[in-house]
Amino acid sequence: GDVVAGHLQPSHTTTTDPYIGAATYWHVHAGGERYDDAAWSYELPRAEAMKLAGLVCFDADGIAVELDGSPG
Repeated sequence: GDVVAGHLQPSHTTTTDPYIGAATYWHVHAGGERYDDAAWSYELPRAEAMKLAGLVCFDADGIAVELDGSPG
């Protein structure tokens, strides 16, 4: 709910972490650019990691994440 709509496009990339579970990746569209696999989330993590469910992580050069209205 905190990610601005229209900036994420589903990717076919997935990875699996033995402690967390399967990660779903997203392409990020921002500033007229596309950043492939620059975001990921654990939609259905293992029970021990449920606090991560639905959170989105970002990691790519050229992407700035703003938290509470300030650059982060």
